Amino acid sequence: MLFIGGRSGVGKSTVAAEVCVRLEAAGIAHVQLEGDFLGQVFPAPAGDPDRSRIGLDNLAALWRNFAALGYRRLVYTNTVSVLYADELAEALDAPVKITRVLLTASDDVANGRLAMRELGSGLDVHIARSARAAVRLDQDSPADVVRIGTDGRSVNDIAAAVVTATGWSAQGTGDGLDREALRPKRRMSFDTAATTYQRGRPPYPDAVFELLARRCGLRPGARVLEIGAGTGLATGPLLAAGAHVVAVEPGANLAEVLSATHGCEQLEVTVADFETAALSGGFDLAVAATALHWLDPATSTAKIGELVRPGGWLAAWWTEFGDRERPTEFRDRLDEVYQDLLPGEPGYRRSRSHVLDTGRWRAQLTAGGWFDDVAVEVISWQQTLTAQTARDLWSTFPNIAELAPDDRERFLSRLAAIIDDLGGHVEDPRLTVAYTAARADG
Repeated sequence: MLFIGGRSGVGKSTVAAEVCVRLEAAGIAHVQLEGDFLGQVFPAPAGDPDRSRIGLDNLAALWRNFAALGYRRLVYTNTVSVLYADELAEALDAPVKITRVLLTASDDVANGRLAMRELGSGLDVHIARSARAAVRLDQDSPADVVRIGTDGRSVNDIAAAVVTATGWSAQGTGDGLDREALRPKRRMSFDTAATTYQRGRPPYPDAVFELLARRCGLRPGARVLEIGAGTGLATGPLLAAGAHVVAVEPGANLAEVLSATHGCEQLEVTVADFETAALSGGFDLAVAATALHWLDPATSTAKIGELVRPGGWLAAWWTEFGDRERPTEFRDRLDEVYQDLLPGEPGYRRSRSHVLDTGRWRAQLTAGGWFDDVAVEVISWQQTLTAQTARDLWSTFPNIAELAPDDRERFLSRLAAIIDDLGGHVEDPRLTVAYTAARADG
């Protein structure tokens, strides 16, 4: 069990989210819980003025459900969790190995982060509470606590240190990750069904490429490096804008579809992992469409920076399928299918997509000083789904492809039946989140 504690403003939630991204990339099953929410009731229960009892009871109840599904690792965040890790672990009613990590930050850094986060009237209260917690945690934390400073460090760097402290990646190489685990089966799963991917995935909205032209210099003759090109969902519009594109794609089948669909004098396809590909530099723009999360965050930004000329640009974007701010009957009914066949998946109303974690991506894009002037644009749109287009799209999602054949067909059939029952088509919300960053001079 990993218990992450620290004063308010130290970045516990952000670091925990990145830890979980790394664990997922390494194929390590785990559960993430925000302890602060487990006792968030008013008024306090009778006989439990600090709400500690209700928090422990809720933790125990939740863990029973997760344990019944086979989960054995927990990432738990709470300000003082490192002080009460033994009691928290005891509430789980199972033998556990405890790792306590205390994140620390100076007053100036913590207060600055709180000022960015707390936009209401409670900022002064939070600052004072944070200062008191820092003193208490420093004085009372047990000897086995791993203390990790956060001042001047990226989220990726901090999360790597936390993962290393757990020992959950047995073959770690200093950043807590198995290098081969950075190339998980899911990354290459698309290549085994390249034609399905081409048929199922929708195009990116025109607004993405208008943004690239307006801000990032996409124009006729521009030299563009495309990372993880897939079947060419982004390649086609880049070529249509007149760019010369070097498309790097590790999947041979995907690359074959890409070449067959978009092959021309303006396109050069390199079949290789980006991390190992031998590429010449001087690009005006590097793009990664639904691809940057597959790369090693510790090294990829530097390699991209070396390949893009000073004054050039980096753009990365993803499409988020579904939007919890725009709930629909279709999504609510689909959640019931997920609950039956993929009970470990959160419902879309409770999901927290990595693509909207702006702190994480700003930190990664600016790591090493290669890029700055990061901007984020969120493009809202809708995709019309029929029963067949929905089957095609969901067939490309790794968690669906990994189901046993009977369960996969059951999921897809129920998905299609929902749409048929709703009139044969539905409008499903989409968010395309685009990050752009300027290549620094020097």
